[in-house]
Amino acid sequence: MMRNTAVFPAALTLPDAMIADHERSTGPREIGWIARPEAFMLTAGAFAHSRFLVEGLEVDEDRMRANLDMTNVLVVSEAVMMGLAPCLGREYAHDLVYDICRVALTKNRSLLDLLCENAETAQHPDRTVPAKLCDPANYRGLAGVRVDRVLERLVR
Repeated sequence: MMRNTAVFPAALTLPDAMIADHERSTGPREIGWIARPEAFMLTAGAFAHSRFLVEGLEVDEDRMRANLDMTNVLVVSEAVMMGLAPCLGREYAHDLVYDICRVALTKNRSLLDLLCENAETAQHPDRTVPAKLCDPANYRGLAGVRVDRVLERLVR
């Protein structure tokens, strides 16, 4: 992720602007007069560029799924770890999934296959439970809710 180097220092100076020497502060208060407008202008520019980038965006669901599958399902390793945590304990589940992911990377194998082969994670006779944990479609967090909120605002 690229950070705008002009906004970052301006944001760091604003807490200093809140410091008051006395009833008639002579310095820190003026920092905000410079930093705040600059931060707002740079933020507005960032939003304008973001809008430009996504206006013509076309979603190719098949290509997105193919890209996710190229990772041998490793992209959902955190979801797998969180799914196993209630049964195994968070720390142990983290270490176990980490080790399985390392094997998946070195042997170019699917995380799902390795989970089904592992004695501690293969407690289910079929692959449905591990497959559900390994499906990226089941691990979108609040993305759907946030998209719905944005779309509601656009309709208004």
